[in-house]
Amino acid sequence: MSFRIFAIQKTIHMKVNIEQAKEIVAKEVSAYLEKYGESTGVPTHILMDPESRSHVISIGTSIMMNRLGFNTYPGSFVQAVLDDKLSAAFAKADSINQKSLRFYTTMMYSLSINISSE
Repeated sequence: MSFRIFAIQKTIHMKVNIEQAKEIVAKEVSAYLEKYGESTGVPTHILMDPESRSHVISIGTSIMMNRLGFNTYPGSFVQAVLDDKLSAAFAKADSINQKSLRFYTTMMYSLSINISSE
């Protein structure tokens, strides 16, 4: 006798304005950083320092907002990440972003947030 187990994934698709989206995305990015920051190579001193951690969450939020279709008019570093231009991303990154680039790229392709603009 064999049994099959089917996983049912419930997706909630929400329409939100840009401020609501930013709040939702920032929470998701923060949770993703908490869970995967260390395994994606973000140094402990960045994870532990509130200002550095906030910087990573802010950049991660900008990346995800633009991936979701909310144009935040990203800076050159975020645009390079979004365009998959590794050399440009490293050239434009500050010291925190250089050390967090693997986190950003992993998050960009792994974190699923189902929201769209109104």
